[in-house]
Amino acid sequence: MLRQLFMLAVLVTFTAACTNHSPHHSTEHKEKTKRSDVLSGQEIHLVAKEAQLQINDNITVPVYTYNGSVPGAQIRVKQGERVKIVFKNELPEPTAIHWHGYPVPINQDGVPGVTMDAVKPGETFTYEFTATIPGTYWYHSHQKSAEQVDKGLYGTLIVEPKKEEKVDRDYTLVLDEWMSQPETSSTNGHAQHTNMHHGGNGMMHDMSMYDIFTINGKSGTAIEPLKVKKGEKVRLRLINAGYMSHKLHLHGHEFQIVATDGQPINSPQPIKDELLNIAPGERYDIEFIANNPGEWLLECHGNMKGTDGMKVKIQYEGQTSHTDKANAKETLPVVDITTYGKQKPARFTLDQTYDVEYTMNLGTAMGKNGVVFTINGKTYPDIAPINVKKGDLVKVKFVNHSPMDVHPMHLHGHFFQVLSKNGKPITGSPLIKDTLNINPGEEYVVAFQADNPGNWMFHCHDLHHASAGMVTEVKYTDYKSDYTPDIAATDYKVLSGVDRIYQRSSAINNPNSACGPTVAAMIMDYYHDELGYNVRDNSYYGSWAALVNHLYNEMGSTWLGTTITMWTNGALTHVYHTSNAWSSNTVTDAVGNSSKFIGAIDSNAPVAIRFDLFDSGGTSIEYHFVCGIGYDKNGSYAGDLHVAYKDPDNGADNTGTHWFDWTDDDQDIDFAWLS
Repeated sequence: MLRQLFMLAVLVTFTAACTNHSPHHSTEHKEKTKRSDVLSGQEIHLVAKEAQLQINDNITVPVYTYNGSVPGAQIRVKQGERVKIVFKNELPEPTAIHWHGYPVPINQDGVPGVTMDAVKPGETFTYEFTATIPGTYWYHSHQKSAEQVDKGLYGTLIVEPKKEEKVDRDYTLVLDEWMSQPETSSTNGHAQHTNMHHGGNGMMHDMSMYDIFTINGKSGTAIEPLKVKKGEKVRLRLINAGYMSHKLHLHGHEFQIVATDGQPINSPQPIKDELLNIAPGERYDIEFIANNPGEWLLECHGNMKGTDGMKVKIQYEGQTSHTDKANAKETLPVVDITTYGKQKPARFTLDQTYDVEYTMNLGTAMGKNGVVFTINGKTYPDIAPINVKKGDLVKVKFVNHSPMDVHPMHLHGHFFQVLSKNGKPITGSPLIKDTLNINPGEEYVVAFQADNPGNWMFHCHDLHHASAGMVTEVKYTDYKSDYTPDIAATDYKVLSGVDRIYQRSSAINNPNSACGPTVAAMIMDYYHDELGYNVRDNSYYGSWAALVNHLYNEMGSTWLGTTITMWTNGALTHVYHTSNAWSSNTVTDAVGNSSKFIGAIDSNAPVAIRFDLFDSGGTSIEYHFVCGIGYDKNGSYAGDLHVAYKDPDNGADNTGTHWFDWTDDDQDIDFAWLS
């Protein structure tokens, strides 16, 4: 059972249904974002809340923020300090914080349902860890992360080393993509909201809809210039929080790449007029000497719609000459980080002995409801984990078989060393990373030591790819978690709750009873979240109408039937009726009670279904199954479950009205609307 909870939790933690990067959403009563704060000290406070982000003069979008800004507040601490972050959730839905790239203890990793329960609206959670490793990192939501990160729910984490070479200016630049116009897509006949992406439910995401590129939440002339003085050493910390790779060009100056993913590059050589490609989740620190007065650009190169907006001016104080010009479409060489810097002895080599070796064949395929992204031909949770013990040396080979899709693979809780690219050992500096970009046709070999016990995610950081299956685990077989998911805490528990009753009740499992196939019908498919999936025969029928007809035909005279009512966008549009053998009464205001037929619609729900089946079975005992499942406006699902029997002869109060739960604890299993 716990394994099922874990698998479902992982799907929920990535899954995106739709985003709110549209200026057409309501922005009433939302505060405008502010400039990002820099926070330090013994106790740091973060608040997740809604706001309006003005990206440029024409576009304002509703966003999720940390402390009212996009990116969220920068947490800046010293190496060796104990970090305590008190986090409060003021969003309308659960969330959590993942510390991307930082090797925190497993119980601080911030993956709901796996390492912790999601933080509910109005609640707080305190994260604590020691800042042992310096560098540039970031933090972001890992609850429905493809959606919440897309809404701006991220910030930066800088750990300053105990001894660091001084720089005169230190700027952090966070890259992202947004949408200016909504588009409506449709999947399997279900109308969807705007801005869809690849997701576990087969939805398609059209990356061309991202037509505004930003630096620190602003685009084009709205981006604040970087001020420098002649002779200063300037450090730029570049973080890609979006879902596209971006090739950046620093004009007018030589620069050095001094770190990637927070880890230093050995003997970096000067570069000029070369593009630095930054993939989703990656970080690069570059440094340059301000020795060319004037006004220069750091700009994104490419042909995508939003490219022109991702450029920031570097302004010398008191200088206005040598005004630069953009050249975003000029073809320039791209830095190959595997040949950059100088070699030196490193921890791992290709020819040493490893305790565990694992190959990830990364692919793109068609699932029954749309595109899926696979590891070794399978999607999570069917992908074999990387099983390790503490101290094991682990070698992993990535091979990208996808014809067009790029996969930036990210490992939680560990760093890995890149050993080879396309079968050849790397020739540059030892390359230590937590996120590695793998283009179609490329092959990489990496190695790490299993030195941080837990069960850790290893997934593509195009989070749409992760939500559509490209997730596995590094699983310590000698680790036992002390975390037990709260059954009522997170989105996916409606599935687990149904499954639990389905497995425990022999009456429900009876294929010749009405309850059996109906329970199966109400269990939504783990991967596709579609109404109309029957786990009994592992088939998807496309709609409730088709599924109900199938069940009726399958059961014949043994199918007692009921009325199943579907609402769409708040209006009664379909009634499916199989027989009159079971009486039904509709009430629209009785969510949670045990009326014979209960219809309920949430004001935000485009689809909601709820019904009660009961059968006397020819005796005085009545068996009831009450189940409800619905979609809210963001495509999330919710439901409740009540399976019980009433026995007049055995009533505890001898009145004939006592209800017994199947689990004999006289408690319904009830789920509120979930986000």
